Amino acid sequence: MDEQDLLLIEQFNLEFNKGEIYSSSVIKEFLITSKDAKYENPAAYTYNRWNKGMAEIFPLFEWLQRGEYRYLGWNYPFSGYIYHYPQGEIHYAIGEYSNGRFSFYNSEISNFSEWKQSDDDGIRIIGLNSKVTFTSTNGSISQRRKLTNNIDLKDGLINGFDYLYFESKLGQLLMNKRVGDYFIFGNTEYKIEEIN
Repeated sequence: MDEQDLLLIEQFNLEFNKGEIYSSSVIKEFLITSKDAKYENPAAYTYNRWNKGMAEIFPLFEWLQRGEYRYLGWNYPFSGYIYHYPQGEIHYAIGEYSNGRFSFYNSEISNFSEWKQSDDDGIRIIGLNSKVTFTSTNGSISQRRKLTNNIDLKDGLINGFDYLYFESKLGQLLMNKRVGDYFIFGNTEYKIEEIN
């Protein structure tokens, strides 16, 4: 870590309060005005949202959902999934943090640079535009849904999948789930069967 990085961490600590939630627009405004910031994209400063276009990991925030970040600060003992969101493609979980230490699901990858150079995308997760099949654990209900950000499409059908607005209660329950994950909607427990 160089002097510029240390100055940037100090600036973040002065501008943001640990544990508080901030919008991407507030963070971006800070990044644009900071002479020490290397990136203007808030996602480049997260523990849990990585992409292969990043030059390095510089984690300070936890990405919560579209446009929302919780400030944690540098060297936080974060625990949770690491997500990869390729532009316009299916979303993936590539690994996990446990008390500030991360590991990849692919045991042949040991660091960020190796992951960037790899073809490994991780494990598919549900995100915007995903097509999801899920069934009730008692086998009585099976649904096929495509998550959309267009609320006007919520009652449509595409290739056998009903549209589902991603900010609906069910849409939010499905977000970031993996095949095999369970969730409860109403009084029924469901299992994620397939993600396309």
